[in-house]
Amino acid sequence: MPKCQPLRSIIIAGACSLATAPAQSQTNVSIGPTIGLNVSTAPYSERRTYTTTYTTGLEAGVVASINQGHFALQPALLISQKGFGINDNYTDDSYGQVTIIATKATYRLNYLALPLNLAYTQLEDGQGLQAFVGAFAGLLLGGDYSSGTSYSVRTPHSATGGYSNVSGNVAGGDYFSNSVGDKTYYSRRYDFGVQGGLGYRQGQLQMQLGYSLSLRNLGADYKFGNGSTAPGPSYRNRAFNLSLAYLFATAR
Repeated sequence: MPKCQPLRSIIIAGACSLATAPAQSQTNVSIGPTIGLNVSTAPYSERRTYTTTYTTGLEAGVVASINQGHFALQPALLISQKGFGINDNYTDDSYGQVTIIATKATYRLNYLALPLNLAYTQLEDGQGLQAFVGAFAGLLLGGDYSSGTSYSVRTPHSATGGYSNVSGNVAGGDYFSNSVGDKTYYSRRYDFGVQGGLGYRQGQLQMQLGYSLSLRNLGADYKFGNGSTAPGPSYRNRAFNLSLAYLFATAR
């Protein structure tokens, strides 16, 4: 995609800098466990835009830092919990009646994530302040959701209302199931996007605060028995992340 070209150029330039740095500049490689907290949401629309809220989730895995001079490549392999909430009230006063719909829902999406960051560090040994940009890819492993909707319909002569609640699992797929009774919520398996942030490394400890933005619509479409399809919901992950890593030196 055209919007990804500047980011790709930055990462390639950083990789070239690592490869062509002066011989006296040492390459330091370190790797270790990392754990963090995601605060995520996903602007959600389906025929209209819903009011969404943030959810929290854990992130854990392994991160590496390949440092040469002021630049460091930082790949990682993570289990990352993202998601979003909906707290929406909608009023429709068309057709001679007033319809009020209130929706509260929570969707939790678990990913196997592979981020790759390029960091510029304050000191040549990778210590001190750092700023980073990068990209990530994610594979949806599953998740869960719960959704409750209340409604009331008022006309000049009557008033009715009701409440429904549904919950189930989240699974990867391009289409929602048309099987009767299937409560699985489907979301596209593969996610990718960009991220950036600030960090600080002191000795073997590294802390980072970042923001990631998915570039792909993750909403599955509807597929009917006759083979025809229709657009489903539209949403993209957005997340703030705070992480802490403990890095062991492995090579110089």
